[in-house]
Amino acid sequence: MSDEPVDRLGFLVKYLKDRVGRDPFPFSELDKDSQEAGHGHLSVASWKGEITNVKPLLPDLNINYPKEPKDTIRVSSKSDYDLEWRRQHRPKTKAKLGKALWCLVFGSNVFQTQQKSHGTWASEKLLPNKLSPNSFGGPAKIWGPLLKRLESMRSSGTPALWLDAGSTNEKLSEQLENLDDLNGADVASPRVGAARPVELRPRLRIVTTSLKVASTLAESRHKHNLELFFVGGQLWPRYMSAAGPITIELLSYFRQQFNNSIAVVGATGYRFGKSTGGSSLLCTSQEEMFAKDALLRNADFRIAIFDSTKLEQNYLPRVFAPLRALDLVVIDNGEHMSDPQKRARHVKELCDEAHALGVATWVIPAEQD
Repeated sequence: MSDEPVDRLGFLVKYLKDRVGRDPFPFSELDKDSQEAGHGHLSVASWKGEITNVKPLLPDLNINYPKEPKDTIRVSSKSDYDLEWRRQHRPKTKAKLGKALWCLVFGSNVFQTQQKSHGTWASEKLLPNKLSPNSFGGPAKIWGPLLKRLESMRSSGTPALWLDAGSTNEKLSEQLENLDDLNGADVASPRVGAARPVELRPRLRIVTTSLKVASTLAESRHKHNLELFFVGGQLWPRYMSAAGPITIELLSYFRQQFNNSIAVVGATGYRFGKSTGGSSLLCTSQEEMFAKDALLRNADFRIAIFDSTKLEQNYLPRVFAPLRALDLVVIDNGEHMSDPQKRARHVKELCDEAHALGVATWVIPAEQD
C-alpha cells in the first residue's frame, strides 16, 4: 500500500469522477489503475473502506454497492460536482493568503480588487498604510527585526521570489492579476487613493518549480514586467512540477545568479512540537521534500504559507523543514470551518511554538468558501 494517503485519496476522487453514470465496474479494474499510478495494491475490502472515507468529501456523488456481483460498484452524480477537491479546497482563503503575501513583499497596502461588473477598482485593506511591528499581531520583538530585514532587501532592489508547486502558490500567482500596475508607476491605484506606489528595480523576478505557476504568470497581464524563470529537471506529473536531483542542482545554480531572494513554500501537513522530532512542516513524497528543502536552503528569507486545515494533517511521512528554519509563517485563523474553536486552538498552538523559536507568524482572517 502507498505511504501517500492524501495523493491516493485524490486519485480515487478523480477515478470516481471518470466513472460517473457508467455501468457498474469491478474493484479489480480500480485496483489495476491504482497500481499503474503507483499507489500500491488494495483488496476489495480496503477499497470499500477508502471509498467510505471519500464519500463525505463528495456530497453530490452517489455510490452504491449492488449485492450481486459483490465486487462491483455503481457511481452516479446529481450535478456536475467539482471533484478536484484538493486543488479547490478553500480557494477564497488561499487567495487571501496570496494577497497578504504580495502586500508584505511590496511593503505597502497596495492590493486592489477589480470589480468586474462595474469596471472599477476597490482597495482591500489587509495592512495599514504605515507598517509597524504591531501591524501583524505577533510579538513586536520578532516582527521588528523581520520588517527591517525586508525593508533592507527591498532597498537593495526588487527581491526575487522563489515559489514551489502547490495549490496555495497557484492561488498566489493568480492574485498578481489584481495588482493594478506592476511597472512601478501606478501599483497603488490613484483611483482609490491607496498607499504609495511600489518601485520595482529591476523587474519582479520569479523563480518556480511549478509548471502551473509559470504558465499562470506567463499569461498574466503583467507578463512584460516580470522576469520569469522555470526551474527544469524531471517532470513530476502529479503536480506538474520539476523535481529530482537535476532540479536540486539547478536551484543551487540560481542561487549563484540571484541574491536577495525570498522563498515561499506551501505545506501539506504540520507536526506539533510535542511530537517526536519537534515542530516541523510535512509533505507527502520524497521528491517534494527535496525540492522544498532546496528552495528554502538557497533563499535569503524563508516563508511558509498554508491554510489552517493542514494543522490536522500530522500523519504525513516526509519532513521537509523544521519550524525553526523559517522566518515567517502565514496562515488563516480557521474561521468558517467545521469546529472553528478546535482550529483556532491549533493555530494558537502553532503561533506559540513559532514565537518560542523566534519565528514570526501572520494570522489572516479566513474567507467563507
